[in-house]
Amino acid sequence: MGLIIAVFLISGCVPSNITDVRTSIGDEYHVLKLPTMQHNIGSEWSKQFNATGKGALSEDKIRVEKSLKQLDRGTAHEVAVGIAALSNSGLSGGVGIDAEILKQINMSNLQVVKPVSLGYIAFKPGINYVTEALRLEGFSIDDEKRIKLQASVTGSDSPDRSSANFGVGAAGNSGMSGEGLVIGYVVQTVDNATYRKEESGPVDLTLDSRRVQVGGANISAAASFEKVVAGSGKSLPKSLLWACRRAASRKDAINAAWVVTLALSGEEKKTLKIAFPAHPEIEDCSEFEGVVTTGINSVTDQIERTTAHIVIDRASVTEMIAPAEFSATISATKESFKVKTVYPES
Repeated sequence: MGLIIAVFLISGCVPSNITDVRTSIGDEYHVLKLPTMQHNIGSEWSKQFNATGKGALSEDKIRVEKSLKQLDRGTAHEVAVGIAALSNSGLSGGVGIDAEILKQINMSNLQVVKPVSLGYIAFKPGINYVTEALRLEGFSIDDEKRIKLQASVTGSDSPDRSSANFGVGAAGNSGMSGEGLVIGYVVQTVDNATYRKEESGPVDLTLDSRRVQVGGANISAAASFEKVVAGSGKSLPKSLLWACRRAASRKDAINAAWVVTLALSGEEKKTLKIAFPAHPEIEDCSEFEGVVTTGINSVTDQIERTTAHIVIDRASVTEMIAPAEFSATISATKESFKVKTVYPES
């Protein structure tokens, strides 16, 4: 289970001393001064602002593992200060954090949150990215003034639960509670000496069902128009991958769409249907860029991926919701590279 300390505070019991925790989690982790609810996997990393949230992956591209890592004493103290500072009665409330409070912090259950594949992260040379998060599932603090901070453990492996309610009370049976606090990140960047890129296209797309090959990217594409039959009560196919989040959130209200079907050859054979809303239209939803194939080459130890870029230049429908005009292009980029870890400054 990867326990740091499995003992929680029980009335009348002596709390475990945080200094009993001795093994290191690894010097590659950037320990956060203030724990956060968000895993931020895939996010760009700033030395000044930490995880910016830009580019963070969606939950379907995230996996969670039980961790056997534990906190050494120095790291545990740093985490403890951050947890206590989340409380209005902690650092900001003037109670202060001293050795006695640090001795009364109990933590349990670490999880490692990672991407399903590193290739899903939008690596660009010169930019640092969050590639791993160390998440603390449970903690509690109880000092002499009965300030109590506690995070409940639900047993869920979801890495981005946002259901926590943070607050603090003056009495011992109130306090702070939450689920899944991220306490540290691994940050990585592209090894520039290994980076290779090959671009193909753009290639024109039309609605004549003609399939076009996109250079040497192992991708062929065809465009089509799909709509819901009036009075059928059905929505568009669930298998569509919408080009923007706003379209995905309103998909049940969309009656017609421009669909670009991608056929991927090579080792990863699959078909993807990228959809753009045609009726009703959604502003700023005429462009898609995303990773369509990714993997690790076990011979070269490099990440290899292909990114597709589709642009709807002009598209409109008639009053009868039939195509009036359509013009689009598709291009692709094949990349290969190694990544290297960015270690915290000592």
